[in-house]
Amino acid sequence: MNTSTGLDHRTATPQPSRRTIDAPTRAFHWLLAACFLGAYLTSEGERWRLVHVTLGYTMVGLMAWRVLWGLLGPRHARLSAWWRKAQGWRNLWANRAQPSARLLQNVLLAFGVLALMATIVLTTASGYAVYQEWWDDALEEVHEVAGNTLLALVLGHVGLIVVSSIWRRQNQVMPMVSGRTPGAGQDVVQRNQGWMAALMLCCVLSFWGWQWSQAPTSGGTGSDISQDEPVGGAHSGRHHERHHDDDADED
Repeated sequence: MNTSTGLDHRTATPQPSRRTIDAPTRAFHWLLAACFLGAYLTSEGERWRLVHVTLGYTMVGLMAWRVLWGLLGPRHARLSAWWRKAQGWRNLWANRAQPSARLLQNVLLAFGVLALMATIVLTTASGYAVYQEWWDDALEEVHEVAGNTLLALVLGHVGLIVVSSIWRRQNQVMPMVSGRTPGAGQDVVQRNQGWMAALMLCCVLSFWGWQWSQAPTSGGTGSDISQDEPVGGAHSGRHHERHHDDDADED
């Protein structure tokens, strides 16, 4: 009797799951998260300016891809899906006496994602303007406030995922890792599109390599970057010329 029970336990079928997130969307999510973390940590000082600028440009490229994917991609990846979830606030208001906790989670998550995307656009746009020295330094404070706002939204997003995981007793991070959600039923995502995720990663790594190759060098090595010399890939030469012009004016 015990042998039979043990055998049944060993041969138990795995928990059913279905694919809900495709590979390029997951790659976008984690690349964007890594770029933001790296850009925030390298936001101060000249030493890591090349890294900061490169990660900022990468975020712009990733966001451009996400907008196109959200407009032209498959139905499950459309930005309109997040907008429809955000519209759930009307049902919450109509049933405010007995609100649905799951609907509240979906609404907060949808508004959080849309706010994150809008703030990323503002942060990267203002950062580019500051880097190009447009309007002198008028946008520097805007860029700093946008960056801190983005950090707050990211922390709120992470907090919501953690609370949701505890409340539902289910790891809400794993679907963004494996692309699969526990539960029976047909796959929402029929094609994983792994080739597109690989292409995205190759493009990002290639861009990083190109930026590094364009970095100003000291002593003929790409890794020995002067702390006193502004860096920023292909744009650094123009900044270097500006500093020389300023020195000439002072003389």
